[in-house]
Amino acid sequence: MEYISKTETDQDILRKRNTFWIIALVLICVSVIPMMVRSQSTYFSNSEPEKIADGFQFTEGPCWRAGGYLVFSDISGNTVYRWTEDKGAEVYLSPSYNSNGLAEDSEGRLLMAQHGQRRLARLEADGSQTALATHYNGKQLNNPNDIAIKSDGSIYFTDPPYGITPGQEELGFYGVYRLEPDNGNLLLLVDSLHRPNGLIFSPDESILYVADTDERRILSYRVDSNGSLSNGQVFVYSSGDCYVDGLEIDPEGNLYAACSDAGVRIFSEQGTCIDSIEVPERTRNLAWGDADKGTLYITAGTGVYRIRPESPEYAPEMVFIPGGEFDMGDHHELGGLEHGNDELPIHSVYIDSFYMGKFEVTNREYSDYLDAALSRGLIEMRDGYVYGAGGTEIFCETYPTVDHSQLAWDGSTFTVLNNRETHPVTGVRWFGAISYCNWLSAEENLEACYDLSSGDCDFSQNGFRLPTEAEWEYAGRGARYDPYYIFPWGNDENTDGTLANWPESGDPFESGPVPLTTPVGFYNGELHQKTEFDWPGSRENYLASDGSNAYGLYDMSGNVWEWVYDWYDREYYSVSPYVNPTGPETGSPMPDGEPYRTLRGGNWYNGQEYWGHGRVSNRNPSYYRGPDDPDHAWYHIGFRIARNYEAPVTGITDRRFEPVSSVSLFSNVPNPFRSTTTIGYELPEHSDVNLGIYTIFGQQVSTLVDAVQPAGVYHVIWDASGLDSGIYICRIDAGKYRDIIKMLLIR
Repeated sequence: MEYISKTETDQDILRKRNTFWIIALVLICVSVIPMMVRSQSTYFSNSEPEKIADGFQFTEGPCWRAGGYLVFSDISGNTVYRWTEDKGAEVYLSPSYNSNGLAEDSEGRLLMAQHGQRRLARLEADGSQTALATHYNGKQLNNPNDIAIKSDGSIYFTDPPYGITPGQEELGFYGVYRLEPDNGNLLLLVDSLHRPNGLIFSPDESILYVADTDERRILSYRVDSNGSLSNGQVFVYSSGDCYVDGLEIDPEGNLYAACSDAGVRIFSEQGTCIDSIEVPERTRNLAWGDADKGTLYITAGTGVYRIRPESPEYAPEMVFIPGGEFDMGDHHELGGLEHGNDELPIHSVYIDSFYMGKFEVTNREYSDYLDAALSRGLIEMRDGYVYGAGGTEIFCETYPTVDHSQLAWDGSTFTVLNNRETHPVTGVRWFGAISYCNWLSAEENLEACYDLSSGDCDFSQNGFRLPTEAEWEYAGRGARYDPYYIFPWGNDENTDGTLANWPESGDPFESGPVPLTTPVGFYNGELHQKTEFDWPGSRENYLASDGSNAYGLYDMSGNVWEWVYDWYDREYYSVSPYVNPTGPETGSPMPDGEPYRTLRGGNWYNGQEYWGHGRVSNRNPSYYRGPDDPDHAWYHIGFRIARNYEAPVTGITDRRFEPVSSVSLFSNVPNPFRSTTTIGYELPEHSDVNLGIYTIFGQQVSTLVDAVQPAGVYHVIWDASGLDSGIYICRIDAGKYRDIIKMLLIR
């Protein structure tokens, strides 16, 4: 996150915030599609690849065989090797005709892309080889390189010119081909790439990813029902020393790219780089192996490596929240009904991209923290309450000291009561929430954000933290601003109680002991069964409506109040900064004379006449917890976590605050929009103008202006009918100047 001086004017900031380079946006890959990620940079963060074989000339083409062993190519050594744990590397096939990519078909036969023969071949059970593809339209293939086999038996392969001279080329292009399974016909699918290399299918085989090495990019193609490819677009550009070679995929759809001197980079389905693996040698290819296909084997330089991804024990699901601007506050004149209107004035706020917990932190997750923290001396017990070691702040309460606590302490360990493992943790104080964040950061090898003595947060650190109040409302609104809604899902007042856990909502947990929470994510639109959840009510099933918002966040209204970072100050909105506000330095004194932190989201317990206080703009000082404040129980107080978005792995930084042009491209109106929007721009001088619309992956979808225009102000209407919802980029090039804005299309 970036924070700027309060003396800088909003006009300065507004001018600067639209100065993204298009390549930065392509690599960051902002999307309104909710992106669930492992904790970023933690999947492989505590592991280093192990070298399992060495002494070769040029390793490539790793492939795990059904027989329980690895094969790989040594291209320059003209040999395919077999590797097992007990015997190491042994010669499997020599000569191999300088094979490169290897793959195993459904009948257990080894396919080879052979440079020496410029063909795709199959190794038969008797040791003979069958040429599968050598020519296209009577002309010799260039040099088949890598192979992907579809479940229907069709074989896809790339054909760059590596290993041959220009004089040996006959085709005049470098293709991606499909070999039909039944008749062996060779079909050309793509002929427009510069150096097609690695290729891999998505888990459902609906997408084929292809590396275009010299252009430092990965493309995605839709796989049509007949096996052909369409809708090719840039999935991601690489940067720095990353020249993409081989590709691999995991069951979640994350794409693994062998990136030459940059090791391995891992991209989410939306194209965001979520992790990387440092490899000591030039990385060329990779493949999953072992019986569970849980180990990544990597060919690099003269060796072969392996690494097993960690299974994050504690990391919760996070959702990517793309940065942007919104008008924060009460748009419906409802705040005054509850406690005078502390939700005014409505004011514009810009939030940098960040991650938000998909769910509230659960009893099980918090209990895991308590057990781990106790064993390390980070916490201590005093009269049934958890404190920081040597500290004065209560972190949480436990049973039986507090009879409604769902966390029991037996003198040695913590357990969760009443089968409430997946319910949100309650009874947690603000310091208990931030101490959990610091602990989780350490578990995930991230930087701690909080000073636990003062509660101050260092927002430059990459660890877990509480969201700010502005981040919470921005995420809660789910990018829906036309109109601004009352609740995260819209304006439906939840009259049947199936959208959120508000007071007396009628859910099947209401007949049980307090707290009357529901499992996190319970309101997901599914039919739930008593046999699955063991609720105390007698009903056998319960049909929940989908109460998530457009970002896929659950329980942003109701269930439990959620801590945010900010102190509560009812007048703060009148002085709030525009960019990433973090709240006042201290809070407004409550009736007891003390400042309190802010709560958001409403709860199961009180405010029945106010929708459980579950409006997305509602603010609440933690002093007011119930009718007998400030001594009321904490059984409706919980939290969810957040993290900064980082993109250092791509080598591209957010250049939102660096002016790159003097041409002015105005924010489109409306934004977000449903089908049409008006884009304005001002030319400082007579210019050759090109105004275009792009996807976040850099694919141009429309040209609005391509003409010479005199200096002046212009407005153009863009009709986006027929396009999918999402973020689009408008870019203007006028002479030597350029400017860019983001636009959000919502269907």
